[in-house]
Amino acid sequence: MDAQCYFRLSGEHPTLPLSELKAILESIAPDSTVKAYYRPLALVECRPCRARVVVDGVLRRAGLIKSGGLLLGIFSDEEHLEREAKRILDALAGHGVRGPLRVEAHRLLGLWRGASTARVTRLLASLLGEGGVGATPRSRTVLEVLYAEGVIVVGLRLAVLDTRGFAERSPARRPFFKPGPLDQRLSRALVNLARLRPGGVFWDPFCGTGGIALEACLVGAGRCLCGDINLEMAYGSQRNLEHYSQGPPSLSYIGDALHPPVRGGIDAVATDPPYGRSTSLGGRTRRILYRGFLEAALSLLRKGSYLVFAAPEAERPHEIASSLGYEVIESHYMYVHGSLVREIVVARAP
Repeated sequence: MDAQCYFRLSGEHPTLPLSELKAILESIAPDSTVKAYYRPLALVECRPCRARVVVDGVLRRAGLIKSGGLLLGIFSDEEHLEREAKRILDALAGHGVRGPLRVEAHRLLGLWRGASTARVTRLLASLLGEGGVGATPRSRTVLEVLYAEGVIVVGLRLAVLDTRGFAERSPARRPFFKPGPLDQRLSRALVNLARLRPGGVFWDPFCGTGGIALEACLVGAGRCLCGDINLEMAYGSQRNLEHYSQGPPSLSYIGDALHPPVRGGIDAVATDPPYGRSTSLGGRTRRILYRGFLEAALSLLRKGSYLVFAAPEAERPHEIASSLGYEVIESHYMYVHGSLVREIVVARAP
């Protein structure tokens, strides 16, 4: 295995977290690749000298990735880990890590029910002591043993997701609030799936209260444009953007997504169009609305740029995008309630 990093993915959705990780790597570290996936852990190959930078960069942008660190060893079971435990000391020395460390062991997703995590924790703590690294439960530097699907991964944790920041931006805590917006971590994931690069131009034509656009600003958009046909939403989203964003100026406008007052040069689009229950479709059917928005976006997106949008699965939104010439990269499905399954489409402009 040539991987240098590991990432612990959220178990909240079966496919979105791994796709988000791949998209972030494509945006900030295109020479890095996912080499293996042992649910919910992804192992990533990158240049060894950049491993710490890659882990930090991913966790600064992520929405559905819990933590990441340096990969120290992969083991088939606890006996294998116990036999080869000294390899972990060698790996720590190779990274220039000096102790003391805190040892933690976690069974992920309820796997490995018969595991002796306490014994493994004591074993590694003792090994660290004998090797001169040292172990203490008070250390902020964590050596973690992660029981994933089919393997046990040992790594040095470097970064964790800033969940406090997401909580501070939750919809109910914004200056302008209306019920129904996407969760902030999902909004961040949509922006990442759109491969927004630092300094790029971002567009959300159905911005609502501005949650997706806000996340685009926070991951480094050079310019953020968002609009809504509803006057109250357009003004409210501008309030939210101004309250949270510390980057370049962002603009929320009043406008129809099918005839946007926006020029070309858009680098990434992520949006959650209305579904027609508690929001207006402007007198159009869903299909007409989605098709019209996708046609408008074609003339604005740079060649090869990504567009991500959510729509009811029943409308088969991936087929609408494909029929207009987009290259549909993938779809993700989310159960919302008995009559709605949301399809998240990731597409690339021709």
